[in-house]
Amino acid sequence: MNENKTELSTTCQTCHKELQPRRLTIKLLINDIMSTIFNLERGVLFTIWELIKNPRAVINAFVSGNRHRYMNPFRLMILAATLAVITESITGTIDTVGHLKIAGNDNESTVAIGKFLKDNINLIVLATVPVLSIGSFLIFRKSKWNFAEHLSINAYAYSVAAIAGSLYSYLLLPFEGETRVLLEGVSQIFTFFVAYVYIKTWSYGVIKGALLFLLSLFLSMI
Repeated sequence: MNENKTELSTTCQTCHKELQPRRLTIKLLINDIMSTIFNLERGVLFTIWELIKNPRAVINAFVSGNRHRYMNPFRLMILAATLAVITESITGTIDTVGHLKIAGNDNESTVAIGKFLKDNINLIVLATVPVLSIGSFLIFRKSKWNFAEHLSINAYAYSVAAIAGSLYSYLLLPFEGETRVLLEGVSQIFTFFVAYVYIKTWSYGVIKGALLFLLSLFLSMI
C-alpha cells in the first residue's frame, strides 16, 4: 500500500505552510525566548512600550480584532504573575509581618491572612484583573464595551503595573526594616498606570478619568 501515509507531514495542518523540522537544542530554546521578549511584533517589551506610549492604539487594535501585532493580554498577565512569584522568592518584598508590626496589628489571625496573601501572590495577580474589570464595567459605560473587552484592557494595564512593581522590588534590596517597608508602599503608585490607560483609551480628561478610576476601584474592592 502507499507507504507515504506513515510519514510525518511537513505541512502545517492549520495554515498549510511548509514546516522546517529542526532538532530541539538549547540554542533553539534561547532563541525562542529572546524572540518572545524582543520581537518587534508580539514581543513582550514591544507590547509594554506601546502600552506606555499609546495604550489606545494597542487596546483598540486588540478589541477590534487586529491582534497579530501585540502580545495577547492574558499571556502578558500570566507572565506578570510568574515574574511576581520569582521576584518574591528572590527579594522577599512582601514582608507582611513587617507591615503589621509597624501598624501595631500583628495578631495571630491577621498574620495568618498576611501569610496566605504572601504565599499566593500569583493567584492575587491573576484575580486582580477580573475584580478590576467589574468596577470598570460598571463605571466606564461611555464606550459600551462588554465584560470580555474590559477584561482585556485591565489585563494589559494591570500586567504592566505588576511588572513595574516587580522590577521596582529589586531596587529595594539594599534597604531593611521600616525604611524598606515604607518604600514598598510607594510601589502602589504603579496601580495608577491603570488609570492612565483608562484615560487614554476612552479619551477622558485627567481629572474626570482619575475620579472615575477611583470610583471603579472602590466598587471593585467592595
